[in-house]
Amino acid sequence: MAYVYFFRPDIYHERYNCSAYNVTDIPLENRQHITIGAIFLSCGLFMEFLYFPCMIAIRKHMDSTCFKFMFYISIADM
Repeated sequence: MAYVYFFRPDIYHERYNCSAYNVTDIPLENRQHITIGAIFLSCGLFMEFLYFPCMIAIRKHMDSTCFKFMFYISIADM
């Protein structure tokens, strides 16, 4: 994608150009996907909830440098 964007802009504009669409032509009701948003939100919250036991398990092994890195990466990931 980055290669196409930077080095082949002709292909990028051919495949990803959305100037033919006018946002005001599409009604607001057709642009809102509440069900999909609720599914994504619930899945994301569930995954974050599962993150906590993993962080607690990693925290028990903080004497190893590898586990320290994994713990700090998990904090940054949340």
